[in-house]
Amino acid sequence: MTAAAVYLPSQHASVHDLPDDDGQLRMVLARAVDAAITRQRPDGNLEDLAAVDDIGDMALGVVSLLCLAWHRGDRRDAKLVDAARRGLDFVLAERVFRTDNPGELFLQLRDSGLPYARYVLEAGDHPFGDWPSTVWALLHAVNVLELGREVITEAQWTALADVATGFWRWLTEASMFNPQQTANQAIGAVVAGLTLGRLLSETSIVDDAMFLYHSEVRARRVVDRGFRLPVEHGAGHDQNYLPISLTFLARAYEVSGEQCFLDDGDEIARHLEARLSARGFDYGGPRYSEQHCGCEGMLGLRFFGERIRAELGRYLGDRRVAYYCATTPGLPSGHFAFATVWFFLDDRQWYREPAETPVHTRYSLRHGNVSVSLTGQLTPYLIDAGATTVIESVMDHQHGIGPVLHHSDGRRMLLTRPLGPARVRDATEGGLGAKLVTKAVVTWDQVMLAVQQLYVTDGERLCLIAVLDRAALPVGAELSFLAGLPYATAEGSRQRRIRTVGEPGGDPFDLGESWRALTTGARWSPAGSR
Repeated sequence: MTAAAVYLPSQHASVHDLPDDDGQLRMVLARAVDAAITRQRPDGNLEDLAAVDDIGDMALGVVSLLCLAWHRGDRRDAKLVDAARRGLDFVLAERVFRTDNPGELFLQLRDSGLPYARYVLEAGDHPFGDWPSTVWALLHAVNVLELGREVITEAQWTALADVATGFWRWLTEASMFNPQQTANQAIGAVVAGLTLGRLLSETSIVDDAMFLYHSEVRARRVVDRGFRLPVEHGAGHDQNYLPISLTFLARAYEVSGEQCFLDDGDEIARHLEARLSARGFDYGGPRYSEQHCGCEGMLGLRFFGERIRAELGRYLGDRRVAYYCATTPGLPSGHFAFATVWFFLDDRQWYREPAETPVHTRYSLRHGNVSVSLTGQLTPYLIDAGATTVIESVMDHQHGIGPVLHHSDGRRMLLTRPLGPARVRDATEGGLGAKLVTKAVVTWDQVMLAVQQLYVTDGERLCLIAVLDRAALPVGAELSFLAGLPYATAEGSRQRRIRTVGEPGGDPFDLGESWRALTTGARWSPAGSR
Protein backbone atom coordinates (compact mmCIF):
# COMPACT_ATOMS: atom_id res chain seq x y z
CA MET A 1 0.00 0.00 0.00
CA THR A 2 1.49 3.32 -1.06
CA ALA A 3 1.22 6.27 1.34
CA ALA A 4 -0.41 9.40 0.01
CA ALA A 5 1.91 12.26 -0.93
CA VAL A 6 2.19 15.11 1.58
CA TYR A 7 2.51 18.64 0.24
CA LEU A 8 3.62 21.84 1.93
CA PRO A 9 0.39 23.79 2.50
CA SER A 10 1.19 27.17 0.99
CA GLN A 11 4.49 27.17 -0.87
CA HIS A 12 3.44 26.80 -4.46
CA ALA A 13 5.09 28.67 -7.32
CA SER A 14 7.18 31.80 -7.76
CA VAL A 15 5.10 34.93 -7.43
CA HIS A 16 6.65 36.59 -10.48
CA ASP A 17 5.17 33.84 -12.66
CA LEU A 18 1.65 34.84 -11.67
CA PRO A 19 -0.03 36.58 -14.67
CA ASP A 20 -0.30 40.28 -13.86
CA ASP A 21 -1.07 41.98 -17.15
CA ASP A 22 -3.96 44.43 -17.17
CA GLY A 23 -6.31 42.03 -18.91
CA GLN A 24 -5.68 39.32 -16.32
CA LEU A 25 -6.13 41.72 -13.42
CA ARG A 26 -9.32 43.04 -14.96
CA MET A 27 -10.71 39.52 -15.27
CA VAL A 28 -9.67 38.54 -11.73
CA LEU A 29 -11.22 41.63 -10.19
CA ALA A 30 -14.42 41.22 -12.20
CA ARG A 31 -14.84 37.67 -10.93
CA ALA A 32 -14.14 38.70 -7.34
CA VAL A 33 -16.58 41.59 -7.45
CA ASP A 34 -19.29 39.48 -9.04
CA ALA A 35 -18.81 36.72 -6.46
CA ALA A 36 -18.94 39.20 -3.59
CA ILE A 37 -22.10 40.91 -4.82
CA THR A 38 -23.80 37.59 -5.52
CA ARG A 39 -23.06 36.35 -1.99
CA GLN A 40 -23.99 39.61 -0.23
CA ARG A 41 -26.62 39.01 2.43
CA PRO A 42 -29.86 40.98 2.78
CA ASP A 43 -28.46 43.04 5.67
CA GLY A 44 -25.56 44.17 3.45
CA ASN A 45 -22.94 41.86 5.00
CA LEU A 46 -20.17 41.00 2.55
CA GLU A 47 -18.24 38.64 4.84
CA ASP A 48 -17.33 35.07 3.96
CA LEU A 49 -19.45 32.73 6.07
CA ALA A 50 -16.61 30.19 6.17
CA ALA A 51 -14.33 32.55 8.12
CA VAL A 52 -13.85 32.01 11.85
CA ASP A 53 -11.32 34.76 12.60
CA ASP A 54 -9.90 37.91 11.00
CA ILE A 55 -13.55 38.89 10.64
CA GLY A 56 -13.70 42.45 11.95
CA ASP A 57 -12.17 44.06 8.86
CA MET A 58 -13.55 41.68 6.20
CA ALA A 59 -16.70 43.44 5.00
CA LEU A 60 -14.96 46.81 4.82
CA GLY A 61 -12.16 45.18 2.81
CA VAL A 62 -14.66 43.89 0.26
CA VAL A 63 -16.20 47.37 0.02
CA SER A 64 -12.73 48.67 -0.84
CA LEU A 65 -12.47 46.10 -3.66
CA LEU A 66 -15.80 47.32 -5.06
CA CYS A 67 -14.45 50.87 -4.96
CA LEU A 68 -11.26 49.66 -6.68
CA ALA A 69 -13.27 48.16 -9.55
CA TRP A 70 -15.12 51.47 -9.99
CA HIS A 71 -11.93 53.53 -9.74
CA ARG A 72 -10.16 51.43 -12.38
CA GLY A 73 -13.19 51.64 -14.64
CA ASP A 74 -13.51 47.85 -14.69
CA ARG A 75 -17.12 47.96 -13.59
CA ARG A 76 -19.46 50.92 -13.14
CA ASP A 77 -23.12 50.10 -12.62
CA ALA A 78 -25.92 50.67 -10.14
CA LYS A 79 -25.63 47.12 -8.77
CA LEU A 80 -22.05 47.71 -7.68
CA VAL A 81 -22.91 51.08 -6.12
CA ASP A 82 -25.83 49.59 -4.21
CA ALA A 83 -23.71 46.70 -2.93
CA ALA A 84 -20.95 49.05 -1.77
CA ARG A 85 -23.33 51.40 0.02
CA ARG A 86 -25.25 48.60 1.73
CA GLY A 87 -21.96 46.93 2.66
CA LEU A 88 -20.62 50.13 4.19
CA ASP A 89 -23.86 50.73 6.11
CA PHE A 90 -23.52 47.23 7.55
CA VAL A 91 -19.93 47.88 8.62
CA LEU A 92 -20.75 51.20 10.29
CA ALA A 93 -23.72 49.66 12.12
CA GLU A 94 -22.41 46.19 13.02
CA ARG A 95 -18.62 46.02 12.81
CA VAL A 96 -17.52 49.13 14.68
CA PHE A 97 -17.11 48.36 18.39
CA ARG A 98 -16.89 51.03 21.10
CA THR A 99 -17.12 48.90 24.25
CA ASP A 100 -13.88 47.43 25.61
CA ASN A 101 -13.36 43.78 24.71
CA PRO A 102 -13.22 41.66 27.92
CA GLY A 103 -9.74 40.23 28.46
CA GLU A 104 -7.88 42.88 26.48
CA LEU A 105 -4.57 43.29 28.33
CA PHE A 106 -3.04 46.13 26.40
CA LEU A 107 -5.47 48.99 26.92
CA GLN A 108 -3.91 52.14 28.37
CA LEU A 109 -7.26 53.93 28.52
CA ARG A 110 -10.34 52.01 29.68
CA ASP A 111 -13.89 52.79 28.54
CA SER A 112 -12.64 55.33 25.99
CA GLY A 113 -15.62 54.84 23.68
CA LEU A 114 -13.23 55.00 20.72
CA PRO A 115 -14.04 52.69 17.79
CA TYR A 116 -12.04 49.58 17.00
CA ALA A 117 -12.42 46.36 14.99
CA ARG A 118 -12.45 42.87 16.48
CA TYR A 119 -10.42 39.87 15.38
CA VAL A 120 -13.27 37.59 16.50
CA LEU A 121 -16.74 39.06 16.90
CA GLU A 122 -17.70 37.41 20.20
CA ALA A 123 -16.82 39.42 23.30
CA GLY A 124 -13.77 38.10 25.10
CA ASP A 125 -12.79 35.69 22.33
CA HIS A 126 -9.13 36.31 21.41
CA PRO A 127 -9.09 40.07 22.13
CA PHE A 128 -5.34 40.16 21.52
CA GLY A 129 -6.04 40.18 17.78
CA ASP A 130 -8.07 43.38 17.91
CA TRP A 131 -5.06 45.65 17.42
CA PRO A 132 -4.01 44.27 14.01
CA SER A 133 -7.66 43.92 12.96
CA THR A 134 -8.12 47.63 13.68
CA VAL A 135 -5.00 48.45 11.66
CA TRP A 136 -6.38 46.43 8.74
CA ALA A 137 -9.81 48.09 9.08
CA LEU A 138 -8.19 51.54 9.04
CA LEU A 139 -6.23 50.65 5.91
CA HIS A 140 -9.46 49.53 4.21
CA ALA A 141 -11.19 52.70 5.41
CA VAL A 142 -8.63 55.08 3.90
CA ASN A 143 -8.81 53.19 0.59
CA VAL A 144 -12.61 53.53 0.54
CA LEU A 145 -12.31 57.22 1.41
CA GLU A 146 -9.74 57.73 -1.36
CA LEU A 147 -11.22 55.56 -4.13
CA GLY A 148 -14.91 55.62 -3.30
CA ARG A 149 -15.90 59.27 -3.56
CA GLU A 150 -18.12 58.53 -6.56
CA VAL A 151 -19.47 55.30 -5.05
CA ILE A 152 -20.54 56.03 -1.48
CA THR A 153 -22.75 58.91 -0.33
CA GLU A 154 -21.41 62.13 1.17
CA ALA A 155 -22.94 61.19 4.53
CA GLN A 156 -21.24 57.80 4.42
CA TRP A 157 -17.91 59.41 3.53
CA THR A 158 -18.16 61.75 6.51
CA ALA A 159 -19.19 58.94 8.89
CA LEU A 160 -16.36 56.70 7.70
CA ALA A 161 -13.82 59.52 8.03
CA ASP A 162 -14.95 60.03 11.63
CA VAL A 163 -14.65 56.29 12.38
CA ALA A 164 -11.22 56.14 10.71
CA THR A 165 -9.99 59.00 12.91
CA GLY A 166 -11.35 57.11 15.90
CA PHE A 167 -9.53 53.94 14.79
CA TRP A 168 -6.27 55.89 14.73
CA ARG A 169 -6.88 57.30 18.19
CA TRP A 170 -7.73 53.83 19.55
CA LEU A 171 -4.52 52.41 18.09
CA THR A 172 -2.33 55.18 19.48
CA GLU A 173 -4.14 56.43 22.60
CA ALA A 174 -6.49 53.80 24.02
CA SER A 175 -4.22 50.82 23.27
CA MET A 176 -0.51 50.29 23.64
CA PHE A 177 1.08 50.74 20.24
CA ASN A 178 2.16 47.45 18.63
CA PRO A 179 1.29 45.29 21.65
CA GLN A 180 2.31 42.02 19.96
CA GLN A 181 5.76 43.40 19.06
CA THR A 182 4.99 42.50 15.47
CA ALA A 183 6.57 45.08 13.21
CA ASN A 184 4.55 44.43 10.07
CA GLN A 185 1.41 45.41 12.01
CA ALA A 186 3.13 48.53 13.34
CA ILE A 187 4.34 49.58 9.89
CA GLY A 188 0.83 48.99 8.59
CA ALA A 189 -0.51 51.33 11.26
CA VAL A 190 2.03 53.95 10.23
CA VAL A 191 0.91 53.66 6.59
CA ALA A 192 -2.71 54.05 7.69
CA GLY A 193 -1.88 57.13 9.75
CA LEU A 194 0.15 58.73 6.96
CA THR A 195 -2.68 58.15 4.47
CA LEU A 196 -5.41 59.32 6.83
CA GLY A 197 -3.51 62.47 7.75
CA ARG A 198 -2.94 63.31 4.09
CA LEU A 199 -6.59 62.67 3.17
CA LEU A 200 -7.96 64.82 5.99
CA SER A 201 -5.14 67.42 5.88
CA GLU A 202 -4.32 66.60 9.51
CA THR A 203 -0.59 67.21 9.83
CA SER A 204 -0.64 66.13 13.48
CA ILE A 205 -1.62 62.59 12.45
CA VAL A 206 1.20 62.49 9.90
CA ASP A 207 3.69 63.76 12.49
CA ASP A 208 2.53 61.19 15.04
CA ALA A 209 2.80 58.38 12.49
CA MET A 210 6.38 59.32 11.60
CA PHE A 211 7.33 59.62 15.27
CA LEU A 212 5.91 56.17 16.00
CA TYR A 213 7.78 54.69 13.06
CA HIS A 214 11.10 55.99 14.31
CA SER A 215 10.51 55.27 18.01
CA GLU A 216 8.57 52.00 17.88
CA VAL A 217 9.81 50.32 14.69
CA ARG A 218 13.20 51.68 13.69
CA ALA A 219 14.58 51.99 17.21
CA ARG A 220 13.71 48.38 18.06
CA ARG A 221 15.27 46.68 15.05
CA VAL A 222 17.55 43.67 15.54
CA VAL A 223 20.56 42.61 13.49
CA ASP A 224 20.61 39.34 11.55
CA ARG A 225 23.44 38.51 9.13
CA GLY A 226 24.52 42.13 9.13
CA PHE A 227 21.08 43.54 8.29
CA ARG A 228 18.85 45.60 10.60
CA LEU A 229 15.41 44.02 10.63
CA PRO A 230 12.11 44.97 12.28
CA VAL A 231 11.14 42.78 15.23
CA GLU A 232 8.53 40.10 14.47
CA HIS A 233 7.25 38.32 17.58
CA GLY A 234 10.56 38.81 19.35
CA ALA A 235 13.03 38.29 16.50
CA GLY A 236 13.87 39.69 13.11
CA HIS A 237 14.01 36.70 10.77
CA ASP A 238 10.46 35.76 9.87
CA GLN A 239 9.86 33.92 6.62
CA ASN A 240 6.24 35.09 6.35
CA TYR A 241 6.00 38.66 7.59
CA LEU A 242 9.06 40.29 6.05
CA PRO A 243 7.56 40.27 2.53
CA ILE A 244 4.44 41.88 4.03
CA SER A 245 6.61 44.49 5.73
CA LEU A 246 8.14 45.26 2.33
CA THR A 247 4.66 45.97 0.96
CA PHE A 248 3.92 48.34 3.83
CA LEU A 249 7.25 50.13 3.39
CA ALA A 250 6.68 50.52 -0.35
CA ARG A 251 3.26 52.04 0.31
CA ALA A 252 4.62 54.24 3.11
CA TYR A 253 7.12 55.73 0.68
CA GLU A 254 4.46 56.23 -2.01
CA VAL A 255 2.28 58.10 0.48
CA SER A 256 4.97 60.15 2.24
CA GLY A 257 8.06 60.33 0.04
CA GLU A 258 10.21 59.75 3.14
CA GLN A 259 13.63 58.27 2.39
CA CYS A 260 13.73 56.18 5.58
CA PHE A 261 11.10 53.81 4.18
CA LEU A 262 13.24 53.16 1.11
CA ASP A 263 16.40 52.65 3.16
CA ASP A 264 14.75 50.21 5.55
CA GLY A 265 13.01 48.33 2.76
CA ASP A 266 16.29 47.99 0.88
CA GLU A 267 17.87 46.42 3.95
CA ILE A 268 15.07 43.89 4.41
CA ALA A 269 15.12 43.11 0.68
CA ARG A 270 18.87 42.42 0.69
CA HIS A 271 18.44 40.14 3.70
CA LEU A 272 15.65 38.29 1.91
CA GLU A 273 17.73 38.00 -1.26
CA ALA A 274 20.52 36.31 0.73
CA ARG A 275 18.03 34.00 2.45
CA LEU A 276 15.86 32.84 -0.45
CA SER A 277 16.88 29.67 -2.24
CA ALA A 278 17.26 29.51 -6.01
CA ARG A 279 13.67 28.29 -6.37
CA GLY A 280 12.33 30.81 -3.87
CA PHE A 281 12.11 28.50 -0.86
CA ASP A 282 12.46 30.26 2.48
CA TYR A 283 13.06 28.43 5.72
CA GLY A 284 13.64 29.24 9.35
CA GLY A 285 12.92 32.09 11.71
CA PRO A 286 11.25 32.28 15.11
CA ARG A 287 7.78 31.54 13.78
CA TYR A 288 8.47 29.17 10.91
CA SER A 289 5.18 27.51 10.00
CA GLU A 290 5.38 26.79 6.28
CA GLN A 291 2.78 29.51 5.78
CA HIS A 292 4.08 31.83 3.10
CA CYS A 293 2.30 34.95 2.01
CA GLY A 294 0.31 35.53 -1.13
CA CYS A 295 -1.17 38.81 -2.31
CA GLU A 296 -0.01 40.73 0.76
CA GLY A 297 3.69 40.48 -0.15
CA MET A 298 3.47 40.99 -3.92
CA LEU A 299 3.82 44.77 -4.08
CA GLY A 300 6.76 44.87 -1.70
CA LEU A 301 8.68 42.05 -3.37
CA ARG A 302 8.24 43.68 -6.78
CA PHE A 303 8.95 47.24 -5.59
CA PHE A 304 12.13 46.46 -3.69
CA GLY A 305 13.30 43.70 -6.02
CA GLU A 306 13.48 46.35 -8.72
CA ARG A 307 15.24 48.79 -6.38
CA ILE A 308 18.06 46.45 -5.31
CA ARG A 309 18.21 44.66 -8.69
CA ALA A 310 17.39 41.25 -7.22
CA GLU A 311 14.99 38.59 -8.44
CA LEU A 312 12.83 38.56 -5.30
CA GLY A 313 9.87 37.43 -7.39
CA ARG A 314 11.20 33.87 -7.23
CA TYR A 315 9.65 33.74 -3.75
CA LEU A 316 7.33 30.73 -3.51
CA GLY A 317 3.95 32.28 -2.77
CA ASP A 318 0.55 30.91 -1.82
CA ARG A 319 -1.45 30.56 -5.03
CA ARG A 320 -4.66 30.03 -3.04
CA VAL A 321 -4.58 33.71 -2.12
CA ALA A 322 -2.60 35.02 -5.06
CA TYR A 323 -4.60 38.13 -5.97
CA TYR A 324 -6.78 38.52 -2.91
CA CYS A 325 -7.46 36.74 0.37
CA ALA A 326 -10.14 34.05 0.18
CA THR A 327 -11.37 31.66 2.86
CA THR A 328 -13.77 30.14 0.34
CA PRO A 329 -12.00 29.72 -3.03
CA GLY A 330 -13.07 32.40 -5.48
CA LEU A 331 -14.82 34.52 -2.86
CA PRO A 332 -12.81 37.51 -1.59
CA SER A 333 -12.85 37.67 2.19
CA GLY A 334 -11.70 41.29 2.28
CA HIS A 335 -8.79 40.50 4.59
CA PHE A 336 -5.56 42.04 3.18
CA ALA A 337 -7.69 43.81 0.54
CA PHE A 338 -5.51 46.90 0.95
CA ALA A 339 -2.60 44.95 -0.55
CA THR A 340 -4.82 43.95 -3.49
CA VAL A 341 -5.79 47.58 -4.04
CA TRP A 342 -2.18 48.77 -4.03
CA PHE A 343 -0.93 45.98 -6.28
CA PHE A 344 -3.71 46.50 -8.82
CA LEU A 345 -2.92 50.22 -8.99
CA ASP A 346 0.83 49.64 -9.40
CA ASP A 347 2.33 49.38 -12.89
CA ARG A 348 5.87 48.25 -12.09
CA GLN A 349 7.43 45.17 -13.65
CA TRP A 350 9.24 42.32 -11.94
CA TYR A 351 13.01 42.54 -12.02
CA ARG A 352 14.57 39.48 -13.66
CA GLU A 353 18.26 38.77 -14.05
CA PRO A 354 20.16 36.55 -16.51
CA ALA A 355 19.93 32.97 -15.25
CA GLU A 356 23.51 32.16 -16.27
CA THR A 357 25.07 34.70 -13.88
CA PRO A 358 26.10 33.46 -10.40
CA VAL A 359 24.84 35.67 -7.60
CA HIS A 360 27.06 36.10 -4.56
CA THR A 361 26.20 37.64 -1.22
CA ARG A 362 28.19 37.15 1.97
CA TYR A 363 25.56 34.70 3.19
CA SER A 364 24.61 32.90 -0.01
CA LEU A 365 25.65 31.52 -3.35
CA ARG A 366 23.07 31.17 -6.10
CA HIS A 367 23.55 30.06 -9.68
CA GLY A 368 20.85 28.78 -12.01
CA ASN A 369 18.75 26.25 -10.14
CA VAL A 370 21.24 25.79 -7.29
CA SER A 371 21.79 27.76 -4.11
CA VAL A 372 23.35 27.59 -0.66
CA SER A 373 22.07 29.83 2.14
CA LEU A 374 24.24 30.42 5.21
CA THR A 375 23.53 31.49 8.77
CA GLY A 376 25.12 34.48 10.49
CA GLN A 377 27.93 32.09 11.50
CA LEU A 378 28.37 31.17 7.83
CA THR A 379 27.05 27.64 8.33
CA PRO A 380 24.92 26.24 5.50
CA TYR A 381 21.34 25.61 6.57
CA LEU A 382 19.40 25.61 3.27
CA ILE A 383 20.49 24.05 -0.02
CA ASP A 384 18.50 23.91 -3.24
CA ALA A 385 19.59 21.62 -6.08
CA GLY A 386 17.86 19.27 -8.47
CA ALA A 387 14.46 20.86 -7.74
CA THR A 388 14.91 19.61 -4.17
CA THR A 389 15.28 21.55 -0.94
CA VAL A 390 17.64 20.33 1.77
CA ILE A 391 17.57 21.86 5.26
CA GLU A 392 20.08 21.70 8.10
CA SER A 393 20.39 18.56 10.18
CA VAL A 394 20.36 18.48 13.98
CA MET A 395 22.74 16.40 16.07
CA ASP A 396 23.09 16.71 19.85
CA HIS A 397 21.41 20.15 19.69
CA GLN A 398 23.89 21.29 17.03
CA HIS A 399 22.42 22.59 13.79
CA GLY A 400 24.06 22.75 10.40
CA ILE A 401 25.73 20.99 7.51
CA GLY A 402 29.43 20.21 7.82
CA PRO A 403 32.22 18.02 9.26
CA VAL A 404 31.62 16.17 12.55
CA LEU A 405 34.33 15.17 15.03
CA HIS A 406 33.63 11.84 16.82
CA HIS A 407 35.61 11.38 20.06
CA SER A 408 36.47 7.92 21.30
CA ASP A 409 34.31 8.47 24.42
CA GLY A 410 31.20 8.98 22.28
CA ARG A 411 31.10 12.78 22.24
CA ARG A 412 30.37 14.44 18.92
CA MET A 413 31.00 17.99 17.76
CA LEU A 414 29.85 19.69 14.61
CA LEU A 415 32.81 21.76 13.42
CA THR A 416 30.94 24.76 12.09
CA ARG A 417 30.72 27.30 14.95
CA PRO A 418 33.50 29.88 14.54
CA LEU A 419 35.56 31.26 17.39
CA GLY A 420 35.74 34.64 15.73
CA PRO A 421 35.18 36.29 12.36
CA ALA A 422 35.15 34.01 9.34
CA ARG A 423 36.65 34.72 5.95
CA VAL A 424 34.67 34.44 2.72
CA ARG A 425 35.98 34.32 -0.83
CA ASP A 426 33.70 34.23 -3.88
CA ALA A 427 34.68 33.32 -7.42
CA THR A 428 33.08 33.01 -10.84
CA GLU A 429 34.95 31.22 -13.59
CA GLY A 430 34.02 29.26 -16.70
CA GLY A 431 30.33 29.00 -15.92
CA LEU A 432 30.98 27.97 -12.31
CA GLY A 433 30.16 29.85 -9.12
CA ALA A 434 32.11 29.12 -5.93
CA LYS A 435 32.24 30.22 -2.30
CA LEU A 436 34.99 29.38 0.16
CA VAL A 437 34.38 29.87 3.89
CA THR A 438 37.32 29.65 6.31
CA LYS A 439 36.68 29.48 10.06
CA ALA A 440 38.68 29.06 13.24
CA VAL A 441 36.87 26.39 15.24
CA VAL A 442 37.78 25.29 18.77
CA THR A 443 37.07 21.73 19.88
CA TRP A 444 36.09 20.61 23.38
CA ASP A 445 39.77 19.77 23.92
CA GLN A 446 40.67 23.44 23.25
CA VAL A 447 42.29 22.59 19.93
CA MET A 448 41.92 25.30 17.31
CA LEU A 449 41.24 24.04 13.82
CA ALA A 450 41.17 25.89 10.53
CA VAL A 451 38.03 24.49 8.91
CA GLN A 452 37.23 25.30 5.30
CA GLN A 453 34.08 24.53 3.38
CA LEU A 454 33.95 25.03 -0.36
CA TYR A 455 30.76 25.17 -2.43
CA VAL A 456 30.98 24.91 -6.21
CA THR A 457 28.06 24.85 -8.64
CA ASP A 458 27.53 24.85 -12.37
CA GLY A 459 23.92 25.96 -11.96
CA GLU A 460 22.53 22.41 -11.93
CA ARG A 461 24.70 20.49 -9.46
CA LEU A 462 26.42 21.38 -6.21
CA CYS A 463 29.72 20.03 -4.87
CA LEU A 464 30.52 20.47 -1.16
CA ILE A 465 34.10 20.02 0.06
CA ALA A 466 35.27 20.21 3.69
CA VAL A 467 38.99 20.57 4.43
CA LEU A 468 40.78 20.48 7.82
CA ASP A 469 44.07 19.29 9.30
CA ARG A 470 43.57 15.66 10.36
CA ALA A 471 46.87 15.68 12.25
CA ALA A 472 45.55 18.29 14.71
CA LEU A 473 42.73 16.02 15.90
CA PRO A 474 42.93 13.73 18.96
CA VAL A 475 44.29 10.23 18.45
CA GLY A 476 41.46 7.81 17.80
CA ALA A 477 38.99 10.52 16.78
CA GLU A 478 36.93 9.94 13.66
CA LEU A 479 35.47 12.31 11.13
CA SER A 480 32.22 12.23 9.21
CA PHE A 481 30.10 14.76 7.36
CA LEU A 482 26.68 15.81 8.64
CA ALA A 483 24.56 16.20 5.52
CA GLY A 484 21.32 18.10 5.34
CA LEU A 485 17.85 16.66 5.59
CA PRO A 486 16.02 16.28 2.25
CA TYR A 487 12.87 18.26 2.85
CA ALA A 488 10.76 19.01 -0.20
CA THR A 489 10.84 18.57 -3.94
CA ALA A 490 9.01 20.34 -6.74
CA GLU A 491 6.06 18.49 -8.22
CA GLY A 492 4.36 20.69 -10.75
CA SER A 493 3.24 23.84 -8.98
CA ARG A 494 3.43 22.24 -5.54
CA GLN A 495 6.17 21.28 -3.11
CA ARG A 496 5.99 17.64 -1.99
CA ARG A 497 7.50 16.77 1.37
CA ILE A 498 10.22 14.11 1.12
CA ARG A 499 9.47 11.19 3.44
CA THR A 500 12.02 8.58 2.35
CA VAL A 501 15.57 8.74 0.98
CA GLY A 502 18.08 6.19 -0.25
CA GLU A 503 21.24 5.75 -2.23
CA PRO A 504 20.86 4.89 -5.93
CA GLY A 505 19.74 1.28 -6.08
CA GLY A 506 19.58 1.03 -2.28
CA ASP A 507 16.71 0.40 0.09
CA PRO A 508 14.44 3.33 1.03
CA PHE A 509 15.08 4.91 4.42
CA ASP A 510 12.06 6.30 6.31
CA LEU A 511 12.91 9.77 7.60
CA GLY A 512 10.11 9.53 10.13
CA GLU A 513 11.67 6.63 12.07
CA SER A 514 13.48 7.90 15.16
CA TRP A 515 16.88 6.71 16.38
CA ARG A 516 17.86 5.03 13.12
CA ALA A 517 20.88 5.94 11.06
CA LEU A 518 21.30 5.87 7.31
CA THR A 519 24.65 4.48 6.24
CA THR A 520 25.92 5.93 2.98
CA GLY A 521 28.86 5.30 0.72
CA ALA A 522 30.49 8.66 1.44
CA ARG A 523 34.12 8.47 2.58
CA TRP A 524 36.69 10.87 3.99
CA SER A 525 39.99 11.38 2.27
CA PRO A 526 43.14 12.44 4.15
CA ALA A 527 42.62 16.02 3.00
CA GLY A 528 38.89 16.31 3.46
CA SER A 529 35.56 15.01 2.31
CA ARG A 530 33.54 15.30 -0.82
